[in-house]
Amino acid sequence: MIAYVKGRVVEASENYMVVESNGIGYEMTATMGAVFEFKGKDEDVVVPTYLQVREDGVTLMGFKNTSEKAMFLKHCPFYFSYFSALKSFLIVSKDAFLISFSPLIRSL
Repeated sequence: MIAYVKGRVVEASENYMVVESNGIGYEMTATMGAVFEFKGKDEDVVVPTYLQVREDGVTLMGFKNTSEKAMFLKHCPFYFSYFSALKSFLIVSKDAFLISFSPLIRSL
């Protein structure tokens, strides 16, 4: 497993990031919370990750922090399929988004 990647975010979009560490670019599917947290930072960051290995592919998933990763693992059993992993990833992203913007929403 890859527990985390430490390096500089060189590319980020709404659902993925590329973190360069020691000359290697790790492309990972990322939660919205992770993208908002790390995108545009000029220093090295530590991105908690989970490596999903299945018969049809390998996916590296990046999270904002270890709490977000723990929430993902709680909602996604280890024998999961692609769809249950995607569902868990969306749950984590939605919760992270709501937590991040709840002070703003309450002020409206």
